Amino acid sequence: MALNDAIVDARERSGVSPERAWHASAEVYPQPVKVGRDRAGAVFAAARAGANQGHSTKSHLTECPHSAWQEMARVHGLRGFNALPVVTLGCYAFGLQAVPFADSWEGDYLVSLYHLFYLEYNMDTIESLGSNRLMADLQRVLDFPGLSDELRLRRLHTLCDMAFFDGKRRSEALFKDEVTDGISAWTFRDRDRWRDFKAADSGSFPYYLSHPAGPMGRNDLMISGLATDWLDIGTDLRNSESGNSVLALTKASIDCRDLLDAYERTVWMLNDYWADDGDIKQERYAACVITLGVMTWAATNHRHDIWRYYALAADTSHDAARRDLGSIHSLLSDCYTDTFTPIKTSGGRKLTVPRSKLSFSVTVNGAEHTGDLMLHEALVQVVVDGKLPMDVINHMIVLAKLLKDGRITAAEFVSWIDGNYCQNAATIAHAFHAANFAREIGVALCALAMEMWWNGFCYAAGVGSLIEAQPGRVGHDREHG
Repeated sequence: MALNDAIVDARERSGVSPERAWHASAEVYPQPVKVGRDRAGAVFAAARAGANQGHSTKSHLTECPHSAWQEMARVHGLRGFNALPVVTLGCYAFGLQAVPFADSWEGDYLVSLYHLFYLEYNMDTIESLGSNRLMADLQRVLDFPGLSDELRLRRLHTLCDMAFFDGKRRSEALFKDEVTDGISAWTFRDRDRWRDFKAADSGSFPYYLSHPAGPMGRNDLMISGLATDWLDIGTDLRNSESGNSVLALTKASIDCRDLLDAYERTVWMLNDYWADDGDIKQERYAACVITLGVMTWAATNHRHDIWRYYALAADTSHDAARRDLGSIHSLLSDCYTDTFTPIKTSGGRKLTVPRSKLSFSVTVNGAEHTGDLMLHEALVQVVVDGKLPMDVINHMIVLAKLLKDGRITAAEFVSWIDGNYCQNAATIAHAFHAANFAREIGVALCALAMEMWWNGFCYAAGVGSLIEAQPGRVGHDREHG
């Protein structure tokens, strides 16, 4: 909250004077982005030239009218707010997959805590809800007698972090009509204070006790936000988001060399979820499912627009894939000094990925494309066993590979993705429930997300997101009632 207050102070100062002398002592402050003569710079220049014509390609809460999605919602009894893809996939797919209490009321309770985050985050956009009194009522409803100490602690952490987020949201509302320039990023002075700020700003609240104690646990909470922020670099510039992790790590640079350094180190930390046998470490399973689930969630939830971003910069995924994406580092402090200077390491632990061959055949614009992929064995096995349809692999990996390799055009890519978007989301939701949230489906979908990280997809989507870096208004990626 102290850092949030510092952000309010910085916004007030920025609004009344161009004087920057106060930056020297401020804990957090905005500064113009550093732009290189590279692919990211070209996308940024297109944004500044009006490529979006003032509009944002980022979606908002959207219903899915596709028959496959409607049938999935009917089968699982999802209606209204709960039937929105962003909520369904967050709470009733990845949320349920990560709970440590299978088939029990405790599991239901834990997911209801996670649901509160989605409800509060989007409350002002839901016309029927009205006021914040609803949140107080819900908090009382959750006050069950006889809860175990563990669930009481999870609820307490959830409510504390919701109070943090509510404070952040209200502070944005103070400036919601302030025009942004789309070129200023928030810079933090201290690595560990920023890490804890980001940990509080993440969406992993109910899973707090699934994280290790101390810095490792706070690192885990931070990295769930970092994973999301790679897809929001441009929109966060447009909306003056104060906590974009990528821009914090690069110290406001969008030069490709700095972005690649940050991407490399993001993957180093994600790699630490995995054991030497290719499985997820048992003690970090819940944290891993939520953090890595971000990528699959964002690719199917109708709120982000990562496929269009990827189509703008698919070629840059090659640059990311050439980096050292096989090293393992547990902590942010292994990757950056306390002033956010990247630490260059040599040697150290390397990730072992057991891989198997998976053949694909997909038709795009009337032309059939075939080939073979080498993917994590856990992912290949659930496809071979019929527990995850090959359609999901086509949507999440194959089409991106075809575009990256120049076998299809960007227009063909976007058209195919748009035509299969809702059905892919429904298929993933069905797969979780059909497997009764067995650990093997969780590991497989985490492996799918990692394949996207290892192949540079998330980097390319981040570079493409810079098409959003245009003037906007503070916090206008969400409403403020």
